[in-house]
Amino acid sequence: MKIVRTYSLLIPAQLAQLELGSYGVDAIILDESLAVTAPQFAMSDGIRLAVADEDFQLASEILESAREKGC
Repeated sequence: MKIVRTYSLLIPAQLAQLELGSYGVDAIILDESLAVTAPQFAMSDGIRLAVADEDFQLASEILESAREKGC
């Protein structure tokens, strides 16, 4: 697994996970439970969104395209 993005808040990480899922790319929020139980730590360290190694390039392109569209 590779970290495709790091977020400071849980909701944008979840939205990115959903965006990737809509393209058939499975993504995991590695720090989701930490963000829920101790958000102060997740905000300082970041909430990591990970994908399989073979999906990394596609996931990066999808998220970059979504960012350019303002999503």
